[in-house]
Amino acid sequence: MSAYLIMDITAHDQERYKLGNHLDVVPAIAARYRGRFRVRGGNMEVLEGSWRPQRLVMIEFPGMKDLLAFYHSEEYRPFRDIRQRSAESRILAVESLADS
Repeated sequence: MSAYLIMDITAHDQERYKLGNHLDVVPAIAARYRGRFRVRGGNMEVLEGSWRPQRLVMIEFPGMKDLLAFYHSEEYRPFRDIRQRSAESRILAVESLADS
């Protein structure tokens, strides 16, 4: 069953956030855990409610085990630390419907 890492990120320190070089490095790290970026920024339109995401990122993994291994990995940790110091993030991991 696929699992998705969904992040809504609002950078409050753009310079520090850019130091992380996320766009160049994190996709390769995610790929080592069989993750594939499905959404990274892009146009958005809120259809209902008061949620106003700033930057959405969604990474698909084959399962929750792979997702959590990536998120807690030593390879990703430096980028997670930079993001945590330079941005407000709302992050969740969710499993998809059963694969058929």
